[in-house]
This record gives sequence, C-alpha cells and structure tokens, in this order.
Amino acid sequence: MYFQSTKQLLYWKWKQVRIASIIWILSLVAITLLTVIAFDGLYQSQQERNVMAETMKNPAMVAMVGPIFSVENYHTGAMLAHQMLVFTMVVIGVMNCLLMSTLTRKEEEDGRMEFIRALPVGRLASISASVIYLVVVNLLIGFFITVGLIVLNESSVTIIGSIVYGLTIATAGIFFAMLTAFLAQLQETSKGTTGIAIASLFVFYFIRAIGDVTAEQVSFLSPLGLLVRTKSFVENTLWPIPVVLGFSVVFLLLTFFVQARRDIGSGLIPSRKGKRDAGHLLASPLGLIIRIQFKSMLAWFFALWIVGVSYGSVFGDIEVFIADNEMFQQLIGNNSDYSVTEQFTTLLMRVLAIFATIPGILFFMRIRGEEKKGRVEHLLVRSVARIRVVCIYWIIGWFSAALSLFLGIFGLWLVSKEVMTNPIPFENMFVSSFSYLPAMFFVISLAVWLFGWVPKYTSLIWGYLVFCFIHIYLGGLLEMPEWGTMLSSFAHIPELPMDTFTWKPLISISALAIVVSIIGMIGYKRRDALG
Repeated sequence: MYFQSTKQLLYWKWKQVRIASIIWILSLVAITLLTVIAFDGLYQSQQERNVMAETMKNPAMVAMVGPIFSVENYHTGAMLAHQMLVFTMVVIGVMNCLLMSTLTRKEEEDGRMEFIRALPVGRLASISASVIYLVVVNLLIGFFITVGLIVLNESSVTIIGSIVYGLTIATAGIFFAMLTAFLAQLQETSKGTTGIAIASLFVFYFIRAIGDVTAEQVSFLSPLGLLVRTKSFVENTLWPIPVVLGFSVVFLLLTFFVQARRDIGSGLIPSRKGKRDAGHLLASPLGLIIRIQFKSMLAWFFALWIVGVSYGSVFGDIEVFIADNEMFQQLIGNNSDYSVTEQFTTLLMRVLAIFATIPGILFFMRIRGEEKKGRVEHLLVRSVARIRVVCIYWIIGWFSAALSLFLGIFGLWLVSKEVMTNPIPFENMFVSSFSYLPAMFFVISLAVWLFGWVPKYTSLIWGYLVFCFIHIYLGGLLEMPEWGTMLSSFAHIPELPMDTFTWKPLISISALAIVVSIIGMIGYKRRDALG
C-alpha cells in the first residue's frame, strides 16, 4: 500500500506547478528552434563553418560549451549540439531542481503533507507522483524539441540526430529531478534542498569543464560530461543515455528507501541548533528579514563572482576567437572604432546585469512566500506598518542586485587582468556595468507593482526578465523588431564605451522605477492579506 492514491496526487502536482511547467517547456523548445534557424542562415558556405570550428577549439570555449566532435564538417546540427547542448542541459537541470524541491520538501515545510497523509494515501505516493510528473515533463520537452527539429527540415539536422538530441536533454532533466528528490530527503527546508541541488549541478558543470580541457576520463564523472558524448548529429552515440538513467534509478531507489522510513518534516541531516538567546539584530524587522535570507544571499553573491571569474578567463583569447566568428560578431555588433574586446565587454556588461537582477528579484519576492505562509502577519500585529515591511524587502532586493553586479564585475576584472596583455581598467568596467542599475531596479519595481496589485501573478516578472535576456543576447542574431527593443528597460541604457554617456535615460528610468514601486506599495497597503 506504499503507492496508494498516487494517481490522485499526480493531478494535484499538476495543479501546483502547471503554469511554471508550461513556461519552462515553451521557453526551452523555443530557444532551441530559434537557435537552429539563426545558425542555418548565419553562414554562407561550409568553409565559413569550418573556420568557426577551428576557433571553437579554444580551451576557454571548450570549458564553457564542451568539446567539438566535428571540426572537418561543422554543419548546423553539429553547431547546435556543440554550442547549445551543455547550456540547455544546465537550464533543464535548474528547472528540475526548482520544481522537484517545490513538489517534495516545500510541501512538507508548508504543512500540506500532514493533511495529505491523514487521508488514505501511501507513504510513497506523493514522492512517486512528483517523480512521475517531472519525468513526463522532461519527456515532453525532449519530444517537442525532437519534433520541432524534424519539422524545421534542415539537411544536417537529421531525424536520428534530432531523436538523440531530444533524448539527451530529457535524460539530463530526469537525472537532476531524481538527484533533487534524494537531496530533499537530506534537508529539512525547501531552500536548503534547492541550494544544494543547484550547487551540485554547477559542481558537475565544472567537473565537465575541467575534464573536457584536461582529461576526458574526468568528464565521465559528471552526467553532463557523459551526455555530451552522445555526439548528436555527428556520431549519435546512445550508450551515455542508459548510463545516466541508471544513476537516476539509483537515486530514485535511495529516495524511496529513505522516504519510507523517515518522519514527515525531518531530514537525514538535522538542522543546526540555534543560539539560546537572540541577538540584537533580530529585534528589528530588517535584521529578521536579513537573517532569514542571509545564507541564500551569500550563495548568490558567490555564484555571481564565479560567473564573473568564468567570463574573465576567456578574455585572454577573445580577440582571436571572435575575429573569425561571424555569430559572435553579430551578437556584439561591428564597430570599427572599438576593439573586439571592448565590444564584447559591452555585451558582457548587459548579460551580467541581467544575471545580477535575479537575486534582487528572488530576495524581494520572498515577501510573497512569507505572506502565503502567514508569517508576515507576525510582524504586522506589532507596531510595524505594511509599507515598512514591503520597503525593507524592496531595499534588500535593490541592494542585493547592486552588490551581485559589483561582485560579478570584480571577479571578471580580477581574472581578465591576469590573462590580458592590456587589461581593461576596473574603473571602465565599473562605470559600464553600473550604468545598468536603473534598468535592474526597474525590473524589481515591476515585481513590487505586481505584488501590490495582482499578487497571484507576481511570478510573471520572470517572463519579463527572460524577454530582456533574449533581447540582449539574441536580439541582433534573431533580428527582433524595434518595438521589442522599446519594451526592455536594459535597451535604453547607453552601451559604454561605444555609446556616449548621458544621464537622461538613467535618471528617467530611475524615476519611473521609484514611481512604479510607490504605486505597488500603495496597492499592498490597500489590499487584503493574501490579495
């Protein structure tokens, strides 16, 4: 009777995360197909593709995107598998870490599992429903990517290669879903589960990067390194897929074993005991809110620094790499008045600004989670105004975004100055990147407005941020329309050093961000507790 009522719980899982699942599926499929279309029209001859293949053999690029398996015949399919497979597997890994943590540990943390287990439900029914649901989601992503690639009817994107590519992505997703399910048995909080799961994902990424550059055997220690060896559209090798699925089954069996024996709400790793007496910092709402999010803040700050370091390591060979790479020339633009490095740095500042906005949004949106759990009421019943509470989260979001950007830029500069003959001064990077602060603050302000007036749809802010990223990173490549440019707050910021610096857009966007935030706070003050 361990699996009793699994079918009914499967529908409940779907109801919980159906919107997020649909967004993830559409986004992953769309990005893959748009990339193929862009690659297909980018090069006019096979010779141009082969020249690009030679530049992609750079160790820095191998570490970032994986090894190249078809230098002599670098066709569109080989380009897709080489340049997009690792990136797509990381993204689908993050998706599974987030969704599995929500469907398992978060249910226990919020107390919903106790109500479910009070019904005639098997001990393993909930975890089984979560596993089945995410396996189906991953298979759907792999299926739609496969069908989409076949429908595009590009000569080098073969049917067999499309099937192998889709299976590879689905397998990566299933592995990280099973890994997260097991890690949820170790941790007592959803935040801890998500953190250690995503940390594991990036550890596997770095193991693959080190192995791909130094010794292939090291890459075999990472599921990402194994799955890259499917060599989609080149050799279409299937053996890595059952190997990774085998490890997924091991994690699943371990999950069932622990789940069947532990108490609800507990974890194999017990929580560290806190201090007997609270510090003075916890006497204020600001101190309490910072204390709750402190570990997450440190993790994100370190992650942004690592991102900066990773990009900085590429700067030593960037001139050689981009000189013959038409795709990157289209991404960064072609301005003869500035060096390739300066143009690449301009693009990189915008990308880092987008990445740094993520923790800002996360730390502000924590107020929505606290509100749904009823914990905000513990502050409001005291002499703490609603406006003050939302202001604290708003300030934390702004400060976190700014500090994340600074750490990313600092890591970028710290490594780039060691690998470049003529390094870019830190002052130039600082001014270029921090010009995007108003655009970042505007995104957080939109989250405040959504939270204040339509709290159920606060998560739509992620859609806007994804739109901004696609516009910045792929806008030139995909030739997006001009009206799309106007909708992105990042597009209005001068691209230093290529553009002339002006305060007008910075002041205008900052003022608009403040106005939008104030309107959102007024909405929060006027609405009911849960909206």
